[in-house]
Amino acid sequence: MTTDLEPGTLLRVAAGTSFTRLPFGGAVLVHGQSLALAEYGERDGQVLQLLLTRGVPDPARWAAVQPLVAPLIEAGWLIVRRGDLDGGE
Repeated sequence: MTTDLEPGTLLRVAAGTSFTRLPFGGAVLVHGQSLALAEYGERDGQVLQLLLTRGVPDPARWAAVQPLVAPLIEAGWLIVRRGDLDGGE
């Protein structure tokens, strides 16, 4: 699934998961039910924020960030945003 996302496809955090930017520029993802936490440095935090706000980049850039994002999609922490079907978030 992660290789066939079109540029501009919007992603969002899954239900029960939160994304928070940290003051030093990094970010954390927290899965509420399991209390699992994933912490990211400044670069990866920025990449995640851009994916959540702007969507999947062009293929050349997607190839560079896919190793970071693919496991999060496959694990269900990030999902494809489907507009009003998801509440339009």
